[in-house]
Amino acid sequence: MHTLKFLDFTDNQLSGSVSSFVFNMSSISDIRLTNNRLSGELPKNIGSYLPYLKALFLDKNMFHGKIPSALSKCKQLQQLNLQFNNLSGAIPKEIGNLTMLKGIYLEYNKLHGEIPHEIANLLNLEDLVLGMNILVGVFPAAIFNMSTLKVLMLINNSLSGSLPSRIDLSLPTVEVLDC
Repeated sequence: MHTLKFLDFTDNQLSGSVSSFVFNMSSISDIRLTNNRLSGELPKNIGSYLPYLKALFLDKNMFHGKIPSALSKCKQLQQLNLQFNNLSGAIPKEIGNLTMLKGIYLEYNKLHGEIPHEIANLLNLEDLVLGMNILVGVFPAAIFNMSTLKVLMLINNSLSGSLPSRIDLSLPTVEVLDC
């Protein structure tokens, strides 16, 4: 199993916590555990042993607790999907270190606090989906300067401030805007 690259147990009836074994396979590049009944907290060291991880899909489960900041060690991560869980706490600012990220999907959790300004470091980001949480603070102005953004969903949070008067100029590539 030292050469396993792709792990997909999507749409099963898996339950319980995920063994730390899954997050210690250094050769793996894609983990998909979508739509199961998995629960528990994500391991705090998640990412510490996954140098080649490009995609992490843990959506539609029952995970709770915080998003581990150790995910920032997955320098090749391009897709992070943790939506439809019971995650809480703040979005870790270390997420801004994942400069290869193209998609962040965190909607339908219980995340609170401000959107970290470090998200502006994600110059390849195409999808930023943070709706249906308890996020507060001012719309981060830096988001409206992200030239690659195609999907921006911040709906049903408690964000304040004003949007740019010409979103079409600020976000010329946006196809879906749900704020």
